[in-house]
Amino acid sequence: AADMARDLGVRQLVIHGGFVPQVYFPEWYVEQSVLFWREFLRQLPPDMTIALENVMEPQPRLLVEIARQVDDPRLGLCLDIGHANTFVSRVPPGHHPGAVPGGYVYIGKSGLRPVSCVAAGTRIRSEYMTRQELTAYMESILPADRESMDAARRRQAELAKPPGSLGALEDMSIRLAGVLRTARPEVRRCRVTVLAADNGVVAEGVSCAPQSVTVQQAVNMTRHKTGMSALAAYFGDDVQVVDVGIRTPVPCPQVLDRKVRFSTGDIAVEPAMTEQQALDALAVGLDLARQAKAEGIDAVGVGEMGIGNTTTSAAVLAALTGASVEEVTGRGGGLTDRGFATKKRVLRQALALHHPDPGDPVAVLAAVGGLDIAAMTGLFLGCAHEGLAAAVDGYISIVAALCAVRLCPRVRDVLFLSHASYEIGYRLAARELGLEPCLLLGMRLGEGSGCPLLFRVMQGACAVLNHMATFPEAAIEDGYLAPIREGDAFTVDKS
Repeated sequence: AADMARDLGVRQLVIHGGFVPQVYFPEWYVEQSVLFWREFLRQLPPDMTIALENVMEPQPRLLVEIARQVDDPRLGLCLDIGHANTFVSRVPPGHHPGAVPGGYVYIGKSGLRPVSCVAAGTRIRSEYMTRQELTAYMESILPADRESMDAARRRQAELAKPPGSLGALEDMSIRLAGVLRTARPEVRRCRVTVLAADNGVVAEGVSCAPQSVTVQQAVNMTRHKTGMSALAAYFGDDVQVVDVGIRTPVPCPQVLDRKVRFSTGDIAVEPAMTEQQALDALAVGLDLARQAKAEGIDAVGVGEMGIGNTTTSAAVLAALTGASVEEVTGRGGGLTDRGFATKKRVLRQALALHHPDPGDPVAVLAAVGGLDIAAMTGLFLGCAHEGLAAAVDGYISIVAALCAVRLCPRVRDVLFLSHASYEIGYRLAARELGLEPCLLLGMRLGEGSGCPLLFRVMQGACAVLNHMATFPEAAIEDGYLAPIREGDAFTVDKS
């Protein structure tokens, strides 16, 4: 079957698992299956993936254990869907009782259709995320806690210093009080989560870097050998690298496998992904936020790795705002004049082809976005849901943040901009959010590299609020400040 598939150009197979050995010889079945699939996968082309289909086991314990032990991202599961040549052709994908998310396998009577499938180690869900589920999730997001913010604001007014003399640090401490829902916030544990994915639009010549850099840098991040991860390691921050759409299997167990599909489509000629895949990528981000909360994280930096993603970010930003291609397009990781002209031409072509609806961010992501941007959007939504401070990095990150705010305006409460990206579109996105970056360093690396620096500013803001003395504690009579507090006593030129 594999040889025939290779000759036909098929790269995704569903294989029916035997019923009798599962029932009568389960331990032998698992042991022999692991040995067989490890050897079988060694002989397959690297871009071919296999899904073991299960029809009889209501709780797919044995197949999950086989996939876990084989530990190869090319081996997935296609669970509880019935025989591949009968039941699947009659029941729409996503309605199967034991379905799990993913994008490894495509079969169906009427053409290529997604069948729920999952790689080894991926958390099993009962079904695909739906629009309705996403809406319900967003409706449960609370705004920042105003009582905590008011209490922090009152304390700031009592601290032994001229009013407002710590500027943006004071505002940040008050906002953190609202996000963390306490008048005395602390940012102890910080994590940079990097969503990694490839982009089919790279085929149009929009990037100077080869696509292989995506997987190489994703692996290097786990070894603290990139700009972001070196900073994070120095400061003691967690680094989490997540594959949501790298175009090849990732030979590194430290990269978390949440692959929705292998790369996106080329937006110049086809949609980036299906709407369901966009929703599934969003769901990855929601789950990562839930995990961060459960693990005691206070602040999450949202980073990315994906060659070509300044192009997809520009497309998303133009679609959301109606801005021209010139207003959103920079040179990314570096482009010659000819390459820059190509990038703008490709963006115009993609936007003209898809006409994404600016009022529907999910549709925008599916049409011209990236799996990394979609998952980052989900992570920002998740941070708001879980009450975590969200550090926005550079251009790709702020475009995802804008998508999240367009989906749920309350997400803005948890967003903190790290550095002002060199990319031209960054300024437009920041204006749309009504937020200002903390750092002006001329940075344009991406990855989440601004986040470890922002975490230190957050910690400084909390340290002042929590540990600085008030006027009574410092034994200072503050009556002399009464006339100063009544108006602006600091601005020199009021014309």
